[in-house]
Amino acid sequence: MSFLPEAYSSVAADIYGVFYLIFYIVGIWFVVTLGALFYGVFTSLKKQGGKAQYITGDDWAQSKWIWIPLILVFMCDLLIDVKTANVWTKVEIAEKMPQNDYDVKIVGRQFQWEFTYPGPDGKLFTEDDIQIADGNDGELVLPVGKITKLHLTAADVLHSFFVREFGFKQDVIPGRILTRWVEPIKEGRIELTCAEICGPNHGTMRNWVKVVSQEEFNSFIKNLNSGKKVAMATK
Repeated sequence: MSFLPEAYSSVAADIYGVFYLIFYIVGIWFVVTLGALFYGVFTSLKKQGGKAQYITGDDWAQSKWIWIPLILVFMCDLLIDVKTANVWTKVEIAEKMPQNDYDVKIVGRQFQWEFTYPGPDGKLFTEDDIQIADGNDGELVLPVGKITKLHLTAADVLHSFFVREFGFKQDVIPGRILTRWVEPIKEGRIELTCAEICGPNHGTMRNWVKVVSQEEFNSFIKNLNSGKKVAMATK
């Protein structure tokens, strides 16, 4: 069973795996617990003339109903912790890798996302940076198969950068730049939304992420540096 969106980043499938693991473990325990409950109810209904008992739980016949589930739940929690730690380590180690291929600054603003690319000097946070602020029509253009470092901040209130297909959600804070990374693995156009209630038009704060080939990305950057308006076909 798969009810999560198609994975578009190198870590999305791993993050989905944690979600599915928790979902199936909780689902199995839900069925087992209700099964035991209803079994006890319906078997008790068949007995006539039964009297209430005071059970201290001192012997194994009663205490096993506590200790066995406790041990099993602990083992399930341990499995989830190990899986989560492996995924988190993968994300955090890659976060610290210096060999990112590109840098993009992303600013959340009521009620749109703005994207800033390095200018002709190839360096972000310099005077020749190029900003794309096309309202809700603006696209974050990224090359497939390359690591892009995202420099995230907000201009006014708290926002949350959320791309489902990347398995990526990060709160952004005014006055603070947070660095994260993404490595797209599939070309396409996917939705970028705000997942933090940020004002009356929060629901309209929607932009797009466009993952393109290296050749198309190079053309996009060349057109930006030449001052041309970049028109990219949607898929």
